[in-house]
Parts: sequence; C-alpha cells; structure tokens
Amino acid sequence: MEQLLLCKSTLNSQKGVTLIEMAVVVSIIALLLAGTLGGTSLYQASKLRRLSTEIIQYETAIRTFKEEYHYWPGDFNQAETFWTSPSTGVTITNGNGDGDVSWNATSLIEGEDHYAWAHLSEAELINGAYSGQITTASSVQYTVGVNVPRSEAFKDVTFSTFLNHVYVYGSKRGLSIRIAALDGSGLPRSGDTLNAKQAQSIDIKIDDGVADTGKLIGFTDTAGQCIDNKWNAANNGTYLLSSNTTGCILEWYITML
Repeated sequence: MEQLLLCKSTLNSQKGVTLIEMAVVVSIIALLLAGTLGGTSLYQASKLRRLSTEIIQYETAIRTFKEEYHYWPGDFNQAETFWTSPSTGVTITNGNGDGDVSWNATSLIEGEDHYAWAHLSEAELINGAYSGQITTASSVQYTVGVNVPRSEAFKDVTFSTFLNHVYVYGSKRGLSIRIAALDGSGLPRSGDTLNAKQAQSIDIKIDDGVADTGKLIGFTDTAGQCIDNKWNAANNGTYLLSSNTTGCILEWYITML
C-alpha cells in the first residue's frame, strides 16, 4: 500500500513539473513571437525613416548644386568645362541652361534628367557615380544604380529628377524628385514597393501627411492602388489606407509651379 501511495505521489510530482515546464515553454514562445513581430515592425519603421532621410538628402544636394553653379543639375550648360575628366563610366553632357530639367517619357532619348545625376556625382554632392546616359543594351530609360540612384532602404525604389510638364491632379507641377519603382520600360511610374500606409508614414515624417497637399504628393497610375484616384483625376487623391497594394508613387517637389 505504501509503495502504491509513493508511486502515485511520484507521478503527481512528475505531472506537476511537466505542467510547469510546459507553461515556461509557452511563455518563452510567446516572448519570442512578440520579439519577432516587434523586431519586424521596428525594421519596417527604420526602412521608412531611411527612405525619408534619403529624400531630404537628395533635395539638399540638388539645392546645393543650384547655389554653387547657379543652374539645376542636368541643366548646367558649362558642365563639360568643369568636369573634363569624369569618373570611369560617367559621361558629362551640358544642359541647355534654360532653367528646366527636361526629360522625354515617350522615347529612349538621353536628356537633362540623365545628366542631372552625373552632374551631382561629379560635383561630389551625392555618393556613387552615375553614367549620365541611357544604358543602350537594356533599351530602357533608367537603370537602377547605373544612371539613377537606388534607395538603400528599398532596393526597388529609384530617385529621378525632372521638371514635370504634366500636372498631377490638375494643379501640381514643378521640379521634383520622383520616388518609385521602374516599370518595364525603365520609367519611374510603377509603385511596386510602397503601400498607402507606408507612403503616408513618409508623408507624415517629412511633410503634412496628406496625399494631395504640401511638398510630398502621393499618386498612382491606377485608382484603388494606394490612392483612391488616379494621378490625372479631376479630383485630388487620398491615401487608401484600407489597401495593401503596393501601388504608391511619391513626388517630392523642390519647386512648385
């Protein structure tokens, strides 16, 4: 009888220890999950902060270039005189000095939008060396990391600069930095990177948090992706926070016409 009681007591003791151990394991798993989710959230937040910083840094470089050379990068009509021996792989071409940074979205023609990044890099205002030319072999307007910069935060995001001749929302136009992924033709009009919440987060960090006002304008090629209206809609656009579609294009205006 004593042996049975002892055995039963031992089993109860082992069962109790097992339950405690299970509780500890569950707690550890919960903590690990919380840490993982929290870490992911912090990582995403840090990427958005980095992209926000990059936008401001490129604007600063462009404005500094204007102050030093009296022309916008790309439009500088004495660039070939200043940089007679450019970096390897870089071609320096004069702009026409008309105060515009021209581009051609419909054909593969090098323009001041390409020259701009070469001018900035040779002036040592940005990191990297950008070719100032279209990459003929790829037959696309822009090539990430070759003639336009790549974001360090989002690998598919590029920065391009030009005077936008087409009004966004019928009223927004000026010299801008476009933040977008590239489409199949190498044009910065694809939003395959940022969703509405991410775009608004950046807008809040460096502007007013509203898609259609301030210096940072959010838009999209297709209504319902990031913004509730297309870029050329008669009415302005609003961040579509219910959508997770990565359809956002951002335009950071250095000048507004």
